[in-house]
Order: sequence, then C-alpha cells, then structure tokens
Amino acid sequence: MLGLLAMLGLLAACGGDLPAGYVSDHQTVDGLSITLEHPTHLTLANDADLFVTLHDATGQPIDNATVVLNPDMPAMRMGTTAPIADQLGNGRYRARMVFLMAGEWRIQVSVLLNGTQRSATFLQTISQQ
Repeated sequence: MLGLLAMLGLLAACGGDLPAGYVSDHQTVDGLSITLEHPTHLTLANDADLFVTLHDATGQPIDNATVVLNPDMPAMRMGTTAPIADQLGNGRYRARMVFLMAGEWRIQVSVLLNGTQRSATFLQTISQQ
C-alpha cells in the first residue's frame, strides 16, 4: 500500500510539470526513478529539449546528479554527441538535442549519483516532418 501511495505521488509530481506537447516514459533502476519527457512528435533536424526527472525510492526528487543523454540509432551506427543535462532543480534536468536522421533511436539516460552509475534506455521515433 505504501509503495502504491509513493507511486501515485510520483505520478502526480511528474504529470503536473509536463510541458504542453510532451509525453513521458518511465523506468526504475535499482530504486532510482528515471522519467524522460520528450516532445510528442520529434522531427528531423529541429532542436528539442528533453527533460529527465529523478526520484528516489520514496518519491523524493534527486538533485546534484550528473545526467548524460546518449542517443544511438541501431539501424545506422554513427558518431553522436552525448549532452550533459543542465540541472533545473527539484529533480529535473534538461538537455537540448538535434536528431539528424529519421528512424528509430535509443536514448540512453546515464545518471551518476554518489559515485554510482545507473542507466535506462528509452526508444524514440524521429520523423521526417
């Protein structure tokens, strides 16, 4: 029951901060809640702000982590940049990305916190327009 209440609180906290036109995906890795918020429709060669929200197992926001977003296109390996996200406070981080090819992408969110690294991978489709 306590776990359910914590999850409902986390969902309420995430949902209230979701920018218009954005959707979110969520994973929990070793007690760390990682939520990736991205535009509903990501298009080729346009700047996109992606947001990561971190919470601990009790639903408390986590600040002072190093968050890196590493995009990878499985169908065509290419060199990409892995931006370090800016800390916004209250467990939120922002990274600006540009995707230069349409298709299926994996975005690996790596979090370094207190000397421990955790990662979650999210799938994203980039369209031509």
